[in-house]
Amino acid sequence: MFHCEFDFKFDYEFDNEFEFLFHCEFDFEFDYEFVFLFHFEFDFEFDYEFELLFH
Repeated sequence: MFHCEFDFKFDYEFDNEFEFLFHCEFDFEFDYEFVFLFHFEFDFEFDYEFELLFH
């Protein structure tokens, strides 16, 4: 079984925030979960934070 969720939010005119959430999980003979969280803030100084969770 393969299950994949994709959540995309983009707001540029107000807060200049870019949020990307990707969740993907699949099970063949063992449990495997992959969570990828990417958050990007653009305030003309190119500040961003990146978080990767893998388990």
